Amino acid sequence: MKKVSLSKQLVYRILASLCIIGLTLETYVSFSRKTGHFDSSLENGLNFFAFFTAQSAILVLLSSMMLIKQHKQTTLHHILHVSSLAAIGTTFIIHRLYLAAPYTNQPVHVIISDGLLHVVIPLLAWIVWLLFREPIPFNKRVAFYSFAFPTLWILFTLARGKIIGFYPYTHFDPTLSSLSNFVIKIAASYVVYAVFVGIIAWRRAQ
Repeated sequence: MKKVSLSKQLVYRILASLCIIGLTLETYVSFSRKTGHFDSSLENGLNFFAFFTAQSAILVLLSSMMLIKQHKQTTLHHILHVSSLAAIGTTFIIHRLYLAAPYTNQPVHVIISDGLLHVVIPLLAWIVWLLFREPIPFNKRVAFYSFAFPTLWILFTLARGKIIGFYPYTHFDPTLSSLSNFVIKIAASYVVYAVFVGIIAWRRAQ
C-alpha cells in the first residue's frame, strides 16, 4: 500500500473542497431560479445535476477523495480518474469556446460558482495531475471504459430531452439544427474528450 504524501493529500483536499463549494453554490442558484423551462424551484434545482458540468465536477470530487485515501488502486479507480480529468477538461474547453458569457449584473455567488466549476476546478485538476504525475496504469480497457461516462450522458440527455423537451445545452438540442450539424457537434465533443484521454495516455508513456 503506497502512502499518500501530506502535500498531495492537502492539494487534493483543496480540490475536493472547491468542488463541494462550487456544486453547493450552483445548486443554491438553481433552486433559487424561478424562471425557465421548469415551473418550480425544485425542478430547476434538480435539473442542475443533469448538466455535464455538474456531473464532471462530481467525478473530480470522487476522484480526489479516492486519491486522498491510502488504499490499493483498482481498474475502476483508474477509469474514474481518467474520466474525471477528460470530462472536466472538456467542460473547460467547450465552455470557453461556446458557452462563456460576460458577467453582467450577476450576483457574486453566481460568478464564484460559475468560475469555480468552469475555470478553476478544471485548471487545478489538470495542474495537480501534471504536478504529481499521479500514476494511471493505462491500457485498452481503461481507455475503452473511460468513454462510458460521456456516452451514457449523451444517451440520457437525448432520451430525457425527448420526453420533457429540455436539453441542458443548445448544441445538444437536435431540434435546433439539422441532423448533420447535430452529429458534427456531438462528434466534436467526443474529439475534445478523446484529446484529453490521449494526453493522459501520452503523459503516462513518458
